Amino acid sequence: MSKGNESAFPSVELDDCGQVWAQKFGLAKREYFAAMAMQGLVVNQPDHFSTSENERRARIAVLALQAVEHADALIAELAKEQ
Repeated sequence: MSKGNESAFPSVELDDCGQVWAQKFGLAKREYFAAMAMQGLVVNQPDHFSTSENERRARIAVLALQAVEHADALIAELAKEQ
């Protein structure tokens, strides 16, 4: 089952004897999927230089919310397939 809090790219570092020295977890799947969705959402937004700072911040907040919603939907769909 795909869970959003699982690491997207887990890795381990081994010492000279081959024992696990350190674990690296990096981004969670949810964070990674949201970042990928955010890229697509941002690149498809018109560039409005005439908007106010408040409008620009509100638009960015909406994009961030949409990116997380897309990530959650993908995680839910992946969980169904398994």
